[in-house]
Amino acid sequence: MNKAREYDRNYAAMYHKKYPTAKRAHAKVQSAKERGDLPWLGRCPPAKCVDCGDEAIHYDHRDYLKPLDVVPVCGGCNKKRGPGLNGGVA
Repeated sequence: MNKAREYDRNYAAMYHKKYPTAKRAHAKVQSAKERGDLPWLGRCPPAKCVDCGDEAIHYDHRDYLKPLDVVPVCGGCNKKRGPGLNGGVA
């Protein structure tokens, strides 16, 4: 395994341990995409970022206690928005 991939895996494990509510919310979004309830981002036709109109590559949670209340955003807007609420609540 290369070092970057190992770092990503370790970081994800630390993040999910520290923020279990965020982990559950991300898992629910993943399940919704697999069921077809949410579209996969980065596929044709591309979804638009709700903030700037660029191609969306992330679903953004404003409140992790509402796991499927998400909006598509681009990478730059996702970073600007910052973390959602209630990320550390168990």
